[in-house]
Amino acid sequence: MARILITGGAGFIGSNLADYFVHRGYDISVLDDFSSGKEENLNYCQRLDDRKSTRIIRGDICDPKKVEEALLDCDYVFHLAALRSVPKSFETPQEYEQINVLGTLKLLEASRVHKIKKFIFASSSSVYGNSRHIPAHEDQQLDPISPYAVSKLNGEHYCRMYFLSHGLPTVSLRYFNVFGPRQSLENKYAVVIPKFIQCLYDNKPPPIYGDGGQTRDFTYVENLAFAHEQILKSSTIGGVVFNAACGNRCSVLKLCEKLNRLMRKDIKPSFFDKRPGDVLHTQSDISKITRLTDYRPQIALDQGLEKTAKWFLSHPHYLKTS
Repeated sequence: MARILITGGAGFIGSNLADYFVHRGYDISVLDDFSSGKEENLNYCQRLDDRKSTRIIRGDICDPKKVEEALLDCDYVFHLAALRSVPKSFETPQEYEQINVLGTLKLLEASRVHKIKKFIFASSSSVYGNSRHIPAHEDQQLDPISPYAVSKLNGEHYCRMYFLSHGLPTVSLRYFNVFGPRQSLENKYAVVIPKFIQCLYDNKPPPIYGDGGQTRDFTYVENLAFAHEQILKSSTIGGVVFNAACGNRCSVLKLCEKLNRLMRKDIKPSFFDKRPGDVLHTQSDISKITRLTDYRPQIALDQGLEKTAKWFLSHPHYLKTS
């Protein structure tokens, strides 16, 4: 059976991808330094028929020896390892360049040497910035407004270059506000949906940065896994960028209302100043990925929110922050 290397595989998205693909018969290798990922996240990623279907390598993507170990016997790479917070990227921009850009470059080069069949890079909708084009499409002018966004765009450029210059089949997926089970609650920089669930669980006002009118194309994580699966099934795609999302948008205020209703609460949010690097609106045009692959969103926002809230409420220790 084919083996997939997932860098950052112990994180929220990475572990959900590992879980999805291991139960579809793939073998999985995970490379993670566990600076933010959790070993517990990988407890779900074993097939009943093969307890060795998931191999875990503890290490950094900037460590050549660990990368070599992780790529052993691998056919595909899902590259998710990165520093992810937009606000934090303003504090340590050089660190984001080192890990998100140079780490990606090193992994691409090692993947070329190992003749990887397909390399899928986790990019971000943040590369669009405060675009006037809503929904955003892949060929429009980009306007990254944070060090994080710039690092993701540079990663895309390196992926395309490796396809054009070396024939490494690369695909960059621009993720749009992914949410779901096991999503991290990093105190200061926690992303909106698990933070709202945590606050409502604790009977506290959810924090909104800005007036709440900002909109996002919230995408349940299983839709993202399905997108990866369809790209693996396509033998002709390389050197391209796709939006990976649902093609809809919801305001943060409306999101707060939906979660209040799901959790049978009525707690008003608290409002704070807008954060640096936050964009007003994100919505994806998914016509390109639906035209060139068999991808279609499988789980709508309301169903995804219900699944996510139910999961967190049945795993309340995930709602506690250190």
